[in-house]
Amino acid sequence: MKHGKRTKRSCPAAPEARRAPKAPESSGNSALAGIKLLATMSTATLSPGVAVALSGGVANVVECVVMHPLDTAKTRLQLLQHTVPSASSQLGHIHHSHHQWCQNLCLDIKAPGLRAVLLELVYGGPRVLYRGLLPAVGMQLPRGMLKFVMSSRVSSAMAGDWWTSARAGRLAAAGLGGLAAGASESVLITPFELLKVRLQAAERLGTHRHSFDALQQLARAEGVGALWLGLRVTMLRNGLWNAVYFATIKGARDKPRDKALHSRGGRQKAGNETLLETFAFGALGGALGSCFSNPLDVVKSRIQARGCTSDGQGAAARATGSLLQQLWTVASTEGPTALYKGFGAKLLRLGPGGGILLLVYHTAYGVLAPPSGSCDTTPPS
Repeated sequence: MKHGKRTKRSCPAAPEARRAPKAPESSGNSALAGIKLLATMSTATLSPGVAVALSGGVANVVECVVMHPLDTAKTRLQLLQHTVPSASSQLGHIHHSHHQWCQNLCLDIKAPGLRAVLLELVYGGPRVLYRGLLPAVGMQLPRGMLKFVMSSRVSSAMAGDWWTSARAGRLAAAGLGGLAAGASESVLITPFELLKVRLQAAERLGTHRHSFDALQQLARAEGVGALWLGLRVTMLRNGLWNAVYFATIKGARDKPRDKALHSRGGRQKAGNETLLETFAFGALGGALGSCFSNPLDVVKSRIQARGCTSDGQGAAARATGSLLQQLWTVASTEGPTALYKGFGAKLLRLGPGGGILLLVYHTAYGVLAPPSGSCDTTPPS
């Protein structure tokens, strides 16, 4: 029975009243019905654009909180430099036997290994596992809102037969929407990213007490403008990742089987895609995006951790010159595989993380979207 008809139970003329008292509702069902009714009443006036923005913000926050420890492991692995012996000196908190065991199960090239770094974080406790969480979470709400709104607007603005009818055109529109979303969000999140990286760096554990202390020290030592250090490479990294992410999701959904399932009455309707399919599409997009963006991520982490690395000058030297020069410096001094340091942690973080992002976004949009009678309830992604 629809929620809107429950007010008719007291009316003897309503035929529904005869079927309503079949069995008393349990308290749990009544509470759930009340929550759903309240959500419907409170969001009935939301426009589709506002629903997209709020859903994207919530999705980014949830994904960040769940996957932050792996983000810390990724950053620390990307900051490790030179050979395994010099890098392993940064893992002094790990017992030698554990270190040997982790090296035997090494997942990252020329690094002590993802397992070793994760052991260090676990031994450090929640304060180390979630170090840098405040700036990381602080940027996620506006970031998610901007990401999904920009991607949706740019993709839908691609008018013309080729953009809408050809498969390549639809993929290109989704990719361009993701590229615009990633580049625009970078201007907003770069200061937060810089503080997060410096808090996550192992060498800064005894230097910065908390996020505001890191901000004060940075402003005094390098100036407020240093908050946007690495903006250019951040725009390229985020633009590339988002382009691959949204294009992959579009490609995974753009199949004859999906069209047959979703096409009802000449319009798209939500609800036919299972939760597992939604998660799988997002995870695939996140994993592929990580494959392409990892070299840029390594350079970004080292630029933003300027002065935080074990050699004292390595990161500062990498903060100068063009992006190609910085990529060449890392590849020539540490080997080409150094551009994929931290890839194991990044893949574990943004693969499932991409699935969580899309799944939470769809779930939130299903709650916040306007009634299906007034607009299409399929989330634009």
